[in-house]
Amino acid sequence: MIGLKFKTQRLTLRRFRRRDVSTLPPLLNDWDVARWLARTPYPYATKDARDWIGISRSVWRRSTGYSLAVTKTSSGDLIGGVGVSQQSGEIGYWIGQPYWGRGFGTEAVREVLRLGFEVMDLPDLWANVLPDNKASRNLLEKLGFEERGTRPYAFRSVEKTTIYYTLPRWQWQANQSNGSKAS
Repeated sequence: MIGLKFKTQRLTLRRFRRRDVSTLPPLLNDWDVARWLARTPYPYATKDARDWIGISRSVWRRSTGYSLAVTKTSSGDLIGGVGVSQQSGEIGYWIGQPYWGRGFGTEAVREVLRLGFEVMDLPDLWANVLPDNKASRNLLEKLGFEERGTRPYAFRSVEKTTIYYTLPRWQWQANQSNGSKAS
């Protein structure tokens, strides 16, 4: 799986590379992005980017999940990140603010669903979202996730109440078959 790469009409999802170190801080050192991310430090510095790339490469080597850089296929520009845990089925994603409102998040997460269900053969995928993150909640619901209630989740070592969403593989497959939601 080391060479794993996904392409959509507009995006390429690939491994994070060392040369991404300079691109990550301008995108993630933005409170409007970072405040929704549970494990991303803020402020976000070059050292954080180096650490993250090392962690993401280690996760790949151990086959415990995939952290993918979201890049524009046309230019190669890094615009965000998306990932899935082999151990738990948790997905995570973010798009840099200059790229909001163009459907890039939906397109990237749609590919992570395919990765999680078709490649990793996971039975369910899930995500936690802060209640005020309406854009993320809409994205998940558009892709077929269902709200399952609230639960505590650690955001930068502070426990917060989140909305818990799940998508079982059988539901994703049904959505694919009938052309609704996640198709």
